[in-house]
Amino acid sequence: MAALVLLLAGAMIFDRLRWLGQRHALLEQRCDGIERTHAESISRMQRMETSMSSIDMRLTEIRQDGKRNTEMLHVLITGHVAASKD
Repeated sequence: MAALVLLLAGAMIFDRLRWLGQRHALLEQRCDGIERTHAESISRMQRMETSMSSIDMRLTEIRQDGKRNTEMLHVLITGHVAASKD
């Protein structure tokens, strides 16, 4: 009787170990997928940061060009007005 109980307990333990092994394999696959997605997201974020930095630099250049153009226009108009008074 004791041998039968031990045999059933052993069978239940081995079945549980097999189930845990399968579950572990599934969780490893899921973890690998999450890590891959995370790496892709980081890469995408770095590319976006580089693009944003480039856009910001270009906008700064455009603003400076606009200021220079405004100053140049002001000088031209002032010179023209001064020349017409002479």
